[in-house]
Amino acid sequence: MDDAVAIIVFGFSTAAAQAIISTGIDGSIGILIFRSLREIVLALFIGFLVGLFLSYFSRKAKGEEELL
Repeated sequence: MDDAVAIIVFGFSTAAAQAIISTGIDGSIGILIFRSLREIVLALFIGFLVGLFLSYFSRKAKGEEELL
């Protein structure tokens, strides 16, 4: 659980830094939060799709040797 919280905090801080660099310090805090949430949701969505892909193909494997 600690790792997940650290990754989420890192995601927010990275998105905040990118927003400040791209729009300058005068950017709205709402835009900053929106960009952070958008980046995290997009990362979760991509992770979900990759998980579905791997789950589907791991079920298609006939044995352990095909998984490796």
